[in-house]
Amino acid sequence: MFFEPGTVYRDYWIESVLHTPFGEWALAFDEAKGKVYLQHVPLRKPAPPSLIEQYFSLDHPLLVPYWQVYQESKALVFVRPYVHVDGLIYRCPTDEETAAKWCDQLSQLETYLENQPNPMKIVYVPENIGVTDQGELRVFLCGDASCMRCDFSDRETFRRTLIGEKKGNAPPETEDARHTPASKGKSRKWFWGVGIALFLLFIAAGFGLIHFLQKSGEKPVPAQTEPPRPVEAEPEPAEQASEAASSPDLSEDSAPTQEDIDQSRTAAEEFVSSLDRDERQDILKKRARSMTVLPNMEAEQIDSRPGEITWDIEAEVFHSDGNMKGKTYRTTFRVVTVKENGAWQVKDAEVTGEEKL
Repeated sequence: MFFEPGTVYRDYWIESVLHTPFGEWALAFDEAKGKVYLQHVPLRKPAPPSLIEQYFSLDHPLLVPYWQVYQESKALVFVRPYVHVDGLIYRCPTDEETAAKWCDQLSQLETYLENQPNPMKIVYVPENIGVTDQGELRVFLCGDASCMRCDFSDRETFRRTLIGEKKGNAPPETEDARHTPASKGKSRKWFWGVGIALFLLFIAAGFGLIHFLQKSGEKPVPAQTEPPRPVEAEPEPAEQASEAASSPDLSEDSAPTQEDIDQSRTAAEEFVSSLDRDERQDILKKRARSMTVLPNMEAEQIDSRPGEITWDIEAEVFHSDGNMKGKTYRTTFRVVTVKENGAWQVKDAEVTGEEKL
């Protein structure tokens, strides 16, 4: 836990805290600003200074302002004004006309963010977007998808979620789209089943969180070449590259480099973060109808050999029993990654330990 109720973060006294799929949200108090929201958002990689500075210049009627941005270890902390909104999660399902109207408004903010010097995206999930008493939309979290450890999803998936369209009714996914890196961590994670889990997670909090807070933040190894033969011409560079790529003695059969380790870890963590997708529920030793893997994972490399790296990853998993109650477990996953065709991917995974929190 980054924030602790009853403690002070910088000049902000923490009143209450909630763990969310976007990191930790806290309601805090500052003598000068009054009540504020603090958001601790995990990062995939350090955010460039220009991106951090850009948050201060964002000015759009749909976007809750960014008052301050603090850099922490592998995370950013945003200070936002206290606003009263109802999360769209409480309006799901809604009618298609209303969903289309909301998405049309959000498209304007989407265009505004994409045209910034550092292009940004909206986190398209109902828990991150709400409506004021006057019926105006407000968006909390946005950012650079390459930096933030967060599922940004997309507007069309968001629209289908708003109208209650289940995964089975979604347009068929093409084979190419199914295997693109951009598709792996996007819309599928936030379909209907996940929406239920997040609804239960946020039921006491506004947007869930709001209501809760208002009541209390390789180099390939060079191929070994044969001695030159007088009768043969020296291979062209392109031929040498082709031979190196097909050689069984290269990177996939060599000891993993630091780059391999980093890529393997990323693949393992992204796999665990998307375990709430329907096709991966069996790995979670399912004991509830819906569940969500929360961020802030801890990874430990426990085995390494040519072309294969094994990790132990600890993460908090929220299990919902479907009656507006749930439990969170500290879960340890054993994830085996392998390098195939130059890319690291998950070969096998299992749950090796669970502890109720």
